[in-house]
Amino acid sequence: PSDVGYEFGENAVLADCGAYDGAEALIFARKTANCFRAIHSFEPDRMSFLRLSRNMARYMAENAIDNIYCYPLGVYDRNDYLRFSGAGTLVTVSNESVGSGPGLRVARLDDVLDEITHLRLEIEGAEVPALRGAAGLIRAHRPTLAVSTYHLPDDFLTIHRQIESFDRDYKYRLRHQSLEAGVLCYHCI
Repeated sequence: PSDVGYEFGENAVLADCGAYDGAEALIFARKTANCFRAIHSFEPDRMSFLRLSRNMARYMAENAIDNIYCYPLGVYDRNDYLRFSGAGTLVTVSNESVGSGPGLRVARLDDVLDEITHLRLEIEGAEVPALRGAAGLIRAHRPTLAVSTYHLPDDFLTIHRQIESFDRDYKYRLRHQSLEAGVLCYHCI
């Protein structure tokens, strides 16, 4: 949202978690006029990841850039293979590890990335574990945050508490994420 106060520059590094088809990452790319250090897009759903990869490859080719990276991973507070239910944008991740079969590969952002300046989490109720898995990056780099707060009944409070635990003195804005009633997002600057 225009009233939140995000500032993106040529050193911007976006971690877009729950990237789906890459639409949010492309908004970021366009807002920076393609002058950013990197976009890291994470999408664990196989079909969505294929769509994301095609969209990012096309955009990079059309704009002569090569600094968008796609990962077939979800983000969480550990590196694991977790049970899930649903498909596409309606996936629910469980905390239960599975050895094989239907599952989603997840990783800690702290173990995948070296830096971020902006973190976007739209990951179907796994936002709190993902924030824990990015604690080192958040404490070291104090990225701006856009975190969905509507998937679980206590998200509004638990996400706020988790962000506060990083002691990074964020200023909070709560805005609708879309036109759907109750679809809210914390924006932390």
